[in-house]
Amino acid sequence: PASISSPGQPNTTTQPLLTGLFDVTVTDSNGCTGSDAATVVVINPPVLSDFDTSIVIGDIINLPFDADPNVFIITWTPAEGLSCDNCPLPSLQPMVDVEYLLEVTDILGCFTSSATYKVEIKPETFIKLPTTFTPNGDGVNDIIYLEGWGIKDLMEFQIYNRWGEMVFETNDKAIGWDGYYKGVLQNNDVYAFKVRAVTWRDETQTLEGYINLMR
Repeated sequence: PASISSPGQPNTTTQPLLTGLFDVTVTDSNGCTGSDAATVVVINPPVLSDFDTSIVIGDIINLPFDADPNVFIITWTPAEGLSCDNCPLPSLQPMVDVEYLLEVTDILGCFTSSATYKVEIKPETFIKLPTTFTPNGDGVNDIIYLEGWGIKDLMEFQIYNRWGEMVFETNDKAIGWDGYYKGVLQNNDVYAFKVRAVTWRDETQTLEGYINLMR
């Protein structure tokens, strides 16, 4: 810890650069001493820099600024589209290009720093399905999922065997086919699929084709 010894100088000051514990010792004219300790908390301005990135339409992003809200006052402008306008790491799901101003002030009002955050939206949308999956229980490629960019809603995802029997159906893009039908793992074969989805551009896209099940 740093030390301050100030006989005859009751108003001795210091300007520490880092938070630390300070010992204070006082000696009177009779040689009697007293001491105490105090922690001095130093708040340094955060290092801010402008942020610029691009995401696919429909994706969710967190604006990358992380700081202790008990030490700093954080303000994002404008507030529209953000999960919160006074917190670190706010999330947003923009449909068009956006720009935000970040202002950070310490709780004592000693300084204010600012930076500009820009997010460019790429209006790319497509749907696809892998050509092969291997539901053999090894934890790799065991489930076949719909893939793509900019998918807002999955209207239907259906898979049929060679006899035209539907062996799988869902409208939840987080759910895929594990190769089972009526509790039985299906044979190695070629299966037909149909997909219909709505993109974040409010366009309906369809896809039909074939997948290979290989155990």
